[in-house]
Amino acid sequence: MAIPTDPHKMPPSRGWNVLGAFERLDFSDGYIETLSRITDDDVSPGHSDVGIRNLLFTMVLSNRPEHVLEVGAHIGTASIVLGEALRLNGFGHLMTIEPQEVYIERLKGYIESAGLTDWITHLKGFSHDDLVLNELRKVPSFDMIFVDACHDYGAVLQELRSFHGMLSENGFFVLHDTSEHAMTFDTSGEGGVRRAVQEFCGEHDDLAPVFFEYPMWLNPCGAAVICKQSVLTPTGA
Repeated sequence: MAIPTDPHKMPPSRGWNVLGAFERLDFSDGYIETLSRITDDDVSPGHSDVGIRNLLFTMVLSNRPEHVLEVGAHIGTASIVLGEALRLNGFGHLMTIEPQEVYIERLKGYIESAGLTDWITHLKGFSHDDLVLNELRKVPSFDMIFVDACHDYGAVLQELRSFHGMLSENGFFVLHDTSEHAMTFDTSGEGGVRRAVQEFCGEHDDLAPVFFEYPMWLNPCGAAVICKQSVLTPTGA
């Protein structure tokens, strides 16, 4: 595929305006205040998620995705960061899935207080529910899918298989809790997210995983990114 050098030939809505996360960004007051409230929430996962939020935020700024999906919103720890990055881009939308009533009201409240209702749509239910899947299928494809829900091997593998066809070419899966340590989070004892990622990528030639591991990744739970790219055979090979 030829790479366009003329900005007028790029998708007009996506554009070239990549923001620098290392520069002064125009965060809204509501966003900053909401992040603080989420951190102090009694069901917040705490500071262990800073690394994954950094990764998600910079990936949105750097790639300017049009459609983003989050599987497992909880109370919005990552949702708010993803939504604010989209708002700063002035482009794109997040669909986030959360089934549990105990978290949904807090999630919706945090989205509203952060001023991100135009950038985030919450879908109530599980990722395999027909009503949820029907809404997701209305989107042509997702450029980025963050999976951080159930950590059981079978559930994660099912989600990856279900969403593989919804991921755009050159799009990314991002997963949390992919380390060997995090395999203990699997209530079934079958290998957790890590095994699911390894087996899933082994099923597809167009997928390549990168694992972020402790101690280089400063969280023993780890993270991973899977890129979807068609495998091209070099000419003459």
